Amino acid sequence: QHQIELYIEDNLKPFKISQKLANKYKFSTTILDTNRVLTIQQPLEQYDIKTNTTYYNERKLFHLLDNINEYDFAHKYSIFNYQFMHSYFNCFTTKQLFLRFLFYITACLDQNVSEIRYLLSIYEMLNDLLDKNPDNYSIEIVSRLLPMLNNQNAQQITQLLKQCDEHSLKHSALISPYYQSQLHSPWNNYLSKLSINKYIYTITSDDDNLYLVSNEQIISINIGLYELKQKYEISYEKTSDNTSPTAMFRSSY
Repeated sequence: QHQIELYIEDNLKPFKISQKLANKYKFSTTILDTNRVLTIQQPLEQYDIKTNTTYYNERKLFHLLDNINEYDFAHKYSIFNYQFMHSYFNCFTTKQLFLRFLFYITACLDQNVSEIRYLLSIYEMLNDLLDKNPDNYSIEIVSRLLPMLNNQNAQQITQLLKQCDEHSLKHSALISPYYQSQLHSPWNNYLSKLSINKYIYTITSDDDNLYLVSNEQIISINIGLYELKQKYEISYEKTSDNTSPTAMFRSSY
């Protein structure tokens, strides 16, 4: 636990001294804010403006990952933490994450493990996407887990979604359509189901509309009015294995 508390992001664990020492050095309290390490803790991620390069603190990642499957209290600082997971996918692969939790999720059945198991199933579905484009972590996760926002049985996932909303713009300009979880229109359930479909290729927008592109449809939504404008059925002749609805949509839009 000491190792986890030492290496979590933005954490300086207070140091408690005796009342005798507090009186000797004329401190007003016995609780001192201090960083008990040889050097100042570096963040998980640092951007070098001179070289236009982002560097990741693999040492801190390694210490937070060490035996992570054995400590429930560590999960809010790691697998349910946006900054940690974004840094992780920029340094390691999804497969390595599965191996760490393989025994843990099969041996335990509590609520927290259920959330981990569900989250890992999403990572498994997004395996190639996260390994190739880790900066899209937020939009990929939020667009699929949004129906669980504020669910009393998914409190840690809810915190992860809120962190994605707070921090993701530093890495990607793609926005998460949060109004899907708040609207109660006839098409809302359909849209929520579509958003977690593995055949969704992209979510994009212009000034007035949001577009969801699947393998069969392009759905156009008026952002200002929150109404479904039109569904376009995709019909095309496949010219090569690399042809996708996303590519066709971009070329025509």
